[in-house]
This record gives sequence, structure tokens and C-alpha cells, in this order.
Amino acid sequence: MGVFDDGSLIGGTVYHNWQQGSGVIELSSAATSRRWLQPHVIRAMFSFPFDGMSAQMVGLRVSENNKVMISIARRFGFDGYFIPRLRGRNEGEWLFTLTEEAWRSHPVAMRAKIV
Repeated sequence: MGVFDDGSLIGGTVYHNWQQGSGVIELSSAATSRRWLQPHVIRAMFSFPFDGMSAQMVGLRVSENNKVMISIARRFGFDGYFIPRLRGRNEGEWLFTLTEEAWRSHPVAMRAKIV
């Protein structure tokens, strides 16, 4: 999923590691502009896994050094689990999970009118 501004890609989300049997999918996002994460983008970002794929949980892996993404994950209602050294001897990783129910009841989702 890509977000464009005046024809230039400014952000996007990739879905991967779909586990149909358990209903779990991971997402990874990146952006060059803070303007990319608008309410309609948030709605689409979570509508795809929860509505389109019938996922019951979304996973997100984040470097301990990516303070911005850690903050965004927490604001969206993800639960976080820190694992030291998962990215190497000197870098840990946060594993974030977001269930469908947690997302649909979260204020961010309610403002985006996802119910």
C-alpha cells in the first residue's frame, strides 16, 4: 500500500508472513513525510488485514532505536514485547501485536470510523 503526494511516494505499508490458519499477518511501514499517516490511510492500513483478509491479529516488528514507530504502535493500541539482542548483539527489537478487537475498540479506530 503506497501513499503519494503530488506524484511522489511519501509512505507505505507492506504486509507479509500471512498465516492463514491462525489469522495472523505482519506489517512493515516506512515514510519520508509525516503527512502520510492521515485518517483515510490509517483506515485503509487496518481495513486490509482485518476486513479484507479476515485476520484476527496484526504483528509489527520494530527496532528498539526506532522511537517514532514505537510511539505510533503504542498510540494505535498495539501491545509490545521487548526482546534484547533480537537484531544482533547490540540491538533489541520490539514485537508488537494488535488484535482485531483491540483495534476496533481503540479511539484511533473510532475516529477513523472503523467498527
